[in-house]
Amino acid sequence: MNAIVVLAQANTHTIAKPEIVIRESLQASGTLSFGFSIALTVILIVFAIAWLFRQRELLGTPSTLLLALLRTVVIVVAVWMVAQPTWNRTETTSQKAEVVVLADASGSMDTIDPVGTALNAQWQNAIADPDSPLAIIERAQLNLNMAQRSEAMSPGLLDRAAQQVAKIRDRDPGLADACLASLKEATTASKELQDNVERAERLALLALRSDAIESAKIDVETFRANLQSLVSIPQGTLRQSRKQHVADLLSRFETQVKQSTNASVSLRRAVFSEDVVPLESDSWEAGLDVAAGSSGSANGNRTNVSSALSFVQSLNPSANLAAVLMLSEGQHNAESQQSPVEVAAGLMGTPVFTVAIGSRRRTRDVAIHRVNAPSMVYQEDRPIVEAVISGYECDNDEVVVTLSQDDQVIATKSVQFPSKISDVAVEFRLPRSRPGRKQYRLNVEAVEDESSLQNNSSVFSVETIKSKLFLLIADRQPRWEYRYLEQLFRRDSRVELDKLLLMPKVKSTLSLDTDSDSGQDANVGQWLPSTVDGWSKFDVVILGDLPPDVLTPKVCQAMDTWIRSGGNLITIAGRQFMPAAYRSQPWFDLLPITSMQMPVSNEIRPTPTLEGSMHPSIRLDNSAEENFVLWRRWMSGPMPGFVSPFHAAKPTASVLASLSAERESSFDQQGFDQQQGFDQQSGSDRSFRPAWLSVHRVGSGRVAYLSSPISYRLRVRAGDQYHHRFWGQLVRWMTTSDLASGDSMVEIKSDRSTYDAGQRPGVRVRLADASGRPIRGGDVQVQLSSNSGLANDGFQPQTLQLIESEQAPGDYQVTLDRLPAGVYQVRAIGPTIQTLRQTSAAADSETTNAETTNTETPESIATFSVESVGDLEHLMTEADPVLLRQISEASGGLSISPAALEEVLHVVSLDPHVTETQQVTPLWNRWSNLWIILGCLTTDWWIRRRKGLV
Repeated sequence: MNAIVVLAQANTHTIAKPEIVIRESLQASGTLSFGFSIALTVILIVFAIAWLFRQRELLGTPSTLLLALLRTVVIVVAVWMVAQPTWNRTETTSQKAEVVVLADASGSMDTIDPVGTALNAQWQNAIADPDSPLAIIERAQLNLNMAQRSEAMSPGLLDRAAQQVAKIRDRDPGLADACLASLKEATTASKELQDNVERAERLALLALRSDAIESAKIDVETFRANLQSLVSIPQGTLRQSRKQHVADLLSRFETQVKQSTNASVSLRRAVFSEDVVPLESDSWEAGLDVAAGSSGSANGNRTNVSSALSFVQSLNPSANLAAVLMLSEGQHNAESQQSPVEVAAGLMGTPVFTVAIGSRRRTRDVAIHRVNAPSMVYQEDRPIVEAVISGYECDNDEVVVTLSQDDQVIATKSVQFPSKISDVAVEFRLPRSRPGRKQYRLNVEAVEDESSLQNNSSVFSVETIKSKLFLLIADRQPRWEYRYLEQLFRRDSRVELDKLLLMPKVKSTLSLDTDSDSGQDANVGQWLPSTVDGWSKFDVVILGDLPPDVLTPKVCQAMDTWIRSGGNLITIAGRQFMPAAYRSQPWFDLLPITSMQMPVSNEIRPTPTLEGSMHPSIRLDNSAEENFVLWRRWMSGPMPGFVSPFHAAKPTASVLASLSAERESSFDQQGFDQQQGFDQQSGSDRSFRPAWLSVHRVGSGRVAYLSSPISYRLRVRAGDQYHHRFWGQLVRWMTTSDLASGDSMVEIKSDRSTYDAGQRPGVRVRLADASGRPIRGGDVQVQLSSNSGLANDGFQPQTLQLIESEQAPGDYQVTLDRLPAGVYQVRAIGPTIQTLRQTSAAADSETTNAETTNTETPESIATFSVESVGDLEHLMTEADPVLLRQISEASGGLSISPAALEEVLHVVSLDPHVTETQQVTPLWNRWSNLWIILGCLTTDWWIRRRKGLV
């Protein structure tokens, strides 16, 4: 028999390597053993040969020897088949028991608790003196509690608890003797219970055992409370964060496990916040990032206890999980589909032992609870920023609140907290600024012995736009769309409106060389600017159904240059000319649609897309669901007007509102949540996207296109409310610094301009050639850097690889890691972008004079900010031991003290999980054996017949 020992390699989900022992042997499974079969074979062969030698004279020597060989083969094969030999292969797999260690790395774990709090004192004593009497009695409590739950392990656990109490008997002999007496009675009842099989006696012994254990628990708890009262924390004890306490305790725990002679357990380590990250580092301090928390850098990661427990559920089913150790403050504040208790109940017998850390009440802290600042203001405004500063255990303390921009202090104010827990409002007036996005930082002075500095600062941004917008609206005839838009902007004091209407009589407020009051026909003369300077006076131009003799090639060329230099154009489709009459002209390329005509149905209507639901221009309500409902309400019913057949958006365009049948329109909350600002277009062909409102960039400007003039339906039964909101937001968005940056070939965009601390920003880069076709299979990267203007922000630039979307060719996307509060900048780089820029520059140099060619390479840069205002993780830093206790009870574990951590290895079964697989291969039931016997017998008969013996 052979035995082979193999150590299987661990896969990505397995830490402990199973030991595999392979044994192979040959066995007789028939009625005859191998020894008897060999003896029988020898006897039969001797008898057969002896019989042949009696006929040697008739057969001759050669025939005799040949017949002897044939009969020997027949006997051997026949006995082989009767013995029924088999080849047995036995594979025994022994999987070590595993203990999963989960350590909380969320933002609130950077909190420094006061020295005198109960939980903090337990941790300091457990780390400073792990063999103290208090630590020993807490381990005895764990053994006693687990003995109450496990009948099989009860005698051993009770004996161990008695030994631990006996070690510290000298501390209080009276209490210790009472504990030992109760433990002895419980041990006796447990042993008798295991030996007794009579049902009636078992019930009586169960009741006796239960009463004895309850009595022992009371005595041990009294002993523990007495020892607790004698413990004092030394003066000058170093104040440490919760993370540091956890790192110190787990480092000591692992050292004890490695030094233990019991090598039958393997540790699987991980840290968790909103997500779970397996720990690869040997140091818990590095895994928990203790240094970053001590430096004061903000960590906005929330606590997702459900995610940590779900990680245990997702482990390889073959893993022999003995227990889970979770060290956390238990303040579950992240969104999850299941509650932590529900996940714990589904761990299928794997007990969770929780260790709570932190103060149960709010500790001394100052936090910026909320900041109210307008997201957009006009250039001449001085907006007011309101902030609520919360103080905990800070009665009569005075702190200084500072507002700064780019490290320059704008204003400071002092606030005083009137009581232990109070909120104080403070407001600042921002200075006037030039158009653009400005980043501000609000900082609160720290108080003495403050528990957390991560909530003392917040970053917010304000977009400044021009005080007065210059707008032009031009159309062939007074359609409903034109009438309502003209009235809307004419009444707006912040809009300087010019208009052009060709029918029934020319009406124009433009100052051009042609006299618009002469009454000459609309087809004669020049009605729109034919120079770039003429167009440059406008911030936004809205064009309706204008004929080609108004939009002449000269006018279109000037408009093209103006748009590429930063102008903004909105075109509204018409029945006669727009955009069909310009299909073959270069001006058509400015539009975000293709020249392909698509079928039109009366059942289609505008519906916000997933990308549009996150866009500020078509948001009628802050709720995505309510926004969808409003659009469907005002656009329901038969299509009231014209829909242009030119409504297929270009691959490089953003479709904010699509054209879809009413029966196909539905709101899917999950789809909206998972989309996170990018139009995934799942399962659709991006080459055909029916669009009502589509936008794209052309150079430095923007062009929007409405395929049907029906936005006025937003006024039905609602007045100006939604119509004004839609057009006001669209025009303001056209004139503000968009999230997207770049040009028509390389566009970079973040899915939002502002993120809360803990959210993961998404970045998209869209590539297209000069003709607008998407660039596929490119090598695209982004360079992420801090743009806060703070010299001490400490953020290191990163280069990240983007992945092309499967549903959107030419779209490259990446989701960034969670970032601390601040302002960030992403720049599109990579070999594909460099090649695209060089090709474009070469093409431009061929069509432009060398003296006027711009040699500067354009850059595609997007900016976003991460704000820590109202960060729930740092506002709720209290420990929640009640939740941790519920998790333990639901899984069959216990909530334990930090001193009892290593005792868990003695109260759970660490027996290896052994599986045995046996493979039996028969070696006798082969057709070849039968053919050998028949062949030999046939040959024997043939030889004997030739010799005349048959």
